[in-house]
Amino acid sequence: MKTNIRSIALALAAPTAALVFAVIASSIFLVIAGSNPINAYADMIEYGSQLEIQVDILNRATPLYISGVAAAIGFKMNLFNIGVEGQYRLAALFAAYIGALVTLPPVFHIGLMLIVAMAVGG
Repeated sequence: MKTNIRSIALALAAPTAALVFAVIASSIFLVIAGSNPINAYADMIEYGSQLEIQVDILNRATPLYISGVAAAIGFKMNLFNIGVEGQYRLAALFAAYIGALVTLPPVFHIGLMLIVAMAVGG
């Protein structure tokens, strides 16, 4: 039981320290810039709690999540690749272009788009 509490505390220590450091560092920069850090944090919380903004954040972050999973799979196979996000974006661009250019039955259409994305993304 004591080991579980210690491992949980250690797991929470780094993120907590990073959060505290980020708040302190950004507060210092906000004060230097002549802004009130409390007002800035209140605006961030208000802005981030709006549903439309949360959907926008999720839409913008999804490619990064997918790229992170792709990089993690590569790292498990001892492959190092720092261009995952660019490959993802380029593959999506070409797949969308081919998808708009060609008219096929739905199953073949999606299959063609996947093949194009795999070929372009590497």
